[in-house]
Amino acid sequence: MPQLQQQQTSDQAQAVDVQIQGPELAVEQQQGNAAALEAAEIAPQEKPNDGKLRQAHGDHTRLREEALVAQEKLAGGIEAISAMLAKGGTVTTPLCDPKKIKGIERSNDKVDFKYGGDASRLTDIARGSIVFKDELEVRESFPAVVEELEKRGWNLVGNVKDRFLDPASGYRDMLMNVDIDGHICELQLHVEKMMEAKHDSAGHDNYKVIRDIELEQMKTGVLDAKTTETLQGATADMVGHYEGKWDEHEEEMKRDPERFARLEELRANAKGQS
Repeated sequence: MPQLQQQQTSDQAQAVDVQIQGPELAVEQQQGNAAALEAAEIAPQEKPNDGKLRQAHGDHTRLREEALVAQEKLAGGIEAISAMLAKGGTVTTPLCDPKKIKGIERSNDKVDFKYGGDASRLTDIARGSIVFKDELEVRESFPAVVEELEKRGWNLVGNVKDRFLDPASGYRDMLMNVDIDGHICELQLHVEKMMEAKHDSAGHDNYKVIRDIELEQMKTGVLDAKTTETLQGATADMVGHYEGKWDEHEEEMKRDPERFARLEELRANAKGQS
C-alpha cells in the first residue's frame, strides 16, 4: 500500500505541461519498442544528494523497456526463492507475473504529480511478492532470501522498509529494492492475514477512494471540505480494518508461546538495528 501522504511539489504546473503526451508514445510505453531503443545510449544522470533512491537515468520510456526484462528475471528469482524455502519446510506463495509491470497510467501519474517529472524515482515498475504464513516466517527467512538474491548477482539497494514495525496506514509487510542488472525493482514480503485484508472489499475499496483523492490533490493542490471528510473517513476505516486483522495475527501467534517468543526476540533485534 502507498503511504498516505498529502504532498505537493513546487513544480507541479510545469510537470503537467511537460508530461502531456500523445497516443503514439503511450502505445510505445505499453507495448515496448526494443528496435527503436536498442541503439539508444542513455547516459547515467547525476543524482542529487538527497538520500532518495533513483534509477540510473530518467528516461521513462527506456525504464519501462528495462523493467520488462527485469520483471521476467525477478519472477524467476521469486520462484527459486519459494522453492528453496519449501525445502526447509517454509511454504510460501510467489506472486510475480513475468510479463506484467506497473500500469502506464499509474506510472505516468507518479512521475508527473508525485515526483515532479523525475522518472528516475520510479523504482517499482518491476515488482513482485512472496506471501508467508506469518511475520515469524518472514523474519526467519529474510537472510536466506537475501542470500538467494546475491547468488544471482542481485543486490539490495536503499533501506529495507520494515513495515511490521512501522505500518503504512495500518498495513504491515516488508519492502526491499533489488538491483537486477542495473534496473531497480521492488520485492515485497507479505503475510497471509494482511494479504487477505488488502484484497477484501474493506481494504480494496477504501484504498481506491484514498488513491483517487490523493491523486486529485496532487494534481490540483487543494481539497474541498467534503472531499477531505471522505478521505479522513476512508483512511480511518482502512486503518481500523488492517489493525483488526493484525490483532487476529497476534492472537494466532500467541497460541504457540515458543514461536511467539522467537518472534518477539527477532522484533527486538530489528528495532535495535533501525
